[in-house]
Amino acid sequence: MAAAYYRAVIRVYQHYYYAAEAKQRLASLGIVTPEIVPMLAALHPETIPELSDDVPEDDPRVVKARLLANAGLNEYIPAEIHAADGSDEWGAFAEADIYTSYGETFRAMRVLKRAIPFYTSAPVSAMPMTYWRILFPEAYWPQIKTSAAANGLDPYMVASLIRQESEFNPQAISNKSAYGLMQLLPSVGKSMAKAEGIKHFEASQLLDPYMNIRLGCRYLKQTMDKFGGQPEYVFAAYNAGDARVVDWRTGEADQSIDEFVESIPFTETRDYVQAILRNEDIYRSLDQEAAAPKLKTPANSGAAQLKKPPVNDNALVSQK
Repeated sequence: MAAAYYRAVIRVYQHYYYAAEAKQRLASLGIVTPEIVPMLAALHPETIPELSDDVPEDDPRVVKARLLANAGLNEYIPAEIHAADGSDEWGAFAEADIYTSYGETFRAMRVLKRAIPFYTSAPVSAMPMTYWRILFPEAYWPQIKTSAAANGLDPYMVASLIRQESEFNPQAISNKSAYGLMQLLPSVGKSMAKAEGIKHFEASQLLDPYMNIRLGCRYLKQTMDKFGGQPEYVFAAYNAGDARVVDWRTGEADQSIDEFVESIPFTETRDYVQAILRNEDIYRSLDQEAAAPKLKTPANSGAAQLKKPPVNDNALVSQK
């Protein structure tokens, strides 16, 4: 029965935090025949609409939208694009692509988040890679890799945290006065700058994406060291503060890590921890997909397909 539930979670919510947990639990069960549970078999991921990144660049509406962007009139872009014929399939991508071309990564991401609200449960193959790269950007990737390596961090972790903190908006300032990509408080920035040997530090420097990543990675490493490198504790502390995490762990020596996550009393922090780990999973999946060798289509592919036996959908489902 447990195996049946784990498989259902993996199938329906494949990039979510609990899908990753389910994979581990399923592996620990070894070879086991899952129970047949009709209720679970009836669950399916939300349907991803038909999407295309084939934007007709010579369409008058698209041309006008780009001119509007060039003039800084972003508020008129969506209506212009979505008035074009066929934009149901490519309109959101066209709008996001325009913002991306102007370096507004966060704005582009928000467009696709609204257009495809169920993207986090979608297989990588369900959408064009161009959509995924807007939803999970690799902006400032060289600096992320450099600063991550300097602090012994995983660059996917750093990118995943940035995505959750600021959506890659280097000018983001929160209502709690946290600055930049990794949302550092001025006091934290000053402390990390001193540790880095940077003199005459000012809070405004945290809006420089390269400085922010450099100091943010050092702070993340410091937090990792404090909590033994356990990501769930680290991200909870990054969001809610070290003292709270220490308090939440008190008297819970036998608590499993997923029980800790589920018992975080702040909904924002609980969702935050799970989202960053989900982001990591998707970033890795995207790069694995991009690196995978593509099968070449044989010249006589049409004839070859005629000879293929019919696909047994039920067999494919059972293998998943």
